Amino acid sequence: MKIANQPQAYQGAYPEVTYTLTEAIPDEVTEVEILGPDTSAVTGTKRMSGSSQYEVNIAGYVQRQLNIWPATETVCGIYPAPGRMATARIRVGSLTSQAVPVSGGTVRAETGHALTDKPDGGTLSRRDIEEVAFVAPGQSVTARITLGGSSTHQIALPSITCDDGMYVVLIAMQDIENRLAEAGKGPVTAYRTLTLGITAGSLGPLNRRYRIVDRSGNSTRLAWVNRYGAIDAFTFEHIGTELITAKKQRVCTRNGYEVLGSEAETETALHVAAGCAAQMRWLGGLIASPAVWRLEANGWEAVDVITDTLAVREEPLQGCEIRIRPRRRTLMQNR
Repeated sequence: MKIANQPQAYQGAYPEVTYTLTEAIPDEVTEVEILGPDTSAVTGTKRMSGSSQYEVNIAGYVQRQLNIWPATETVCGIYPAPGRMATARIRVGSLTSQAVPVSGGTVRAETGHALTDKPDGGTLSRRDIEEVAFVAPGQSVTARITLGGSSTHQIALPSITCDDGMYVVLIAMQDIENRLAEAGKGPVTAYRTLTLGITAGSLGPLNRRYRIVDRSGNSTRLAWVNRYGAIDAFTFEHIGTELITAKKQRVCTRNGYEVLGSEAETETALHVAAGCAAQMRWLGGLIASPAVWRLEANGWEAVDVITDTLAVREEPLQGCEIRIRPRRRTLMQNR
């Protein structure tokens, strides 16, 4: 028995995580143990017979290790992102495969690259939290935030040495605002640009650029799991119509109609007034994502995206509407 092929490091956990076994004895049962991050923990077993070669897909077992959620830190820094990477490993008899890091995405997470399709040049405002995810195994990573405009200001973030997991550089605009106030440098909106520079050892520099804007209170920020298994985020500057729908269970008695149970849900329309085609294609990942959150005063709250179609035109500026609702309905008084 040989383990001829194993998954590629940092490949996505969806749809397949496959091993190839060769030189099996067809008349015997081949038992494959699926291991977790700890080799002593067996998370599942597969048994096969009747062939000398098998393709063993363990994606379902690997996916159980994942727990992807937006970063909850509120201070700028470089942080590990637990729950976004899994470990693939199997044991067949006396053979144990190497541990392979697997991302929570559908495509490979390339080392030394920002794990996003977000076009450069997005916007950030005072309340926004932005994260840039990457993998840089064994590398010492440093990051610097540069605010630009009529004057400049730099914020150096503490360095970190990465293991084979996923990491994020967190840009917390409220934290930047606080740091500027302490330094007597004025509000963050006094600057026009923000540049994030990340250096990951031998992997070279990684830069992201943003425009700083002063938004009104009529905006909302969504975050979602992208195709790399990382988190993307976008602020919709215009909130449109809210549609409140009540669903009631009624009975008709001698005294007339009575309500036995009632639930309510609110659909909210979010508008992009002027975006480019690249931005619209990127937002297509939002409507396709299985996990989306809305930034509320007490943190991220899960929402359901109702919109399932997004038109993209090859025009310099175009708009769109995306409708969302809370993941759970509001339960009213019930008899």
